[in-house]
Amino acid sequence: MQKNTGYVGGFAAFNNGTIENSYSYIKLNAKKQMSAGFAGENAGIIRKSLAMCKINKTMTGGFSGNNNAEDSCYFFHSEKEGSKKLQKLCDPHHGQRLKTVQSEKEAQELGFDTEVVWEYTGAEPLLRFQAEHWFYEVAQSTTTAEDIVKISTPEELFDLDKKNQ
Repeated sequence: MQKNTGYVGGFAAFNNGTIENSYSYIKLNAKKQMSAGFAGENAGIIRKSLAMCKINKTMTGGFSGNNNAEDSCYFFHSEKEGSKKLQKLCDPHHGQRLKTVQSEKEAQELGFDTEVVWEYTGAEPLLRFQAEHWFYEVAQSTTTAEDIVKISTPEELFDLDKKNQ
């Protein structure tokens, strides 16, 4: 089991680099740690990123537990309006709280590039798959439905690695 680092985040426990155009959908349960829906501790830059999280009473931030991020970070929540837990996490320096994004135009106004990077789904922006914008070449004409593998947990990733060895 991994040693307790003191930081827990849906995307990164600790960031001291640059994260851009990323998202996290997670339910976190962390005790006695700096925890949040995206980054437990952010000493770097996070831009145009979002977290959708179920808030527990021990979370220290909605988006980032301790933060130096730019203002283009957002988090969605599963709490009712007026919740004391939600009020505790509503700090504009830790990511702007959003209940929903009502239109693609609103997503664009928040800084999400809906033409290339993000796709508006009706409730929140999601990353769009466009192979021509990836760092590695993807042979679009030879990719079939069988080539695509959905991975939802670390265990599924480890199993896939073992299968392909």
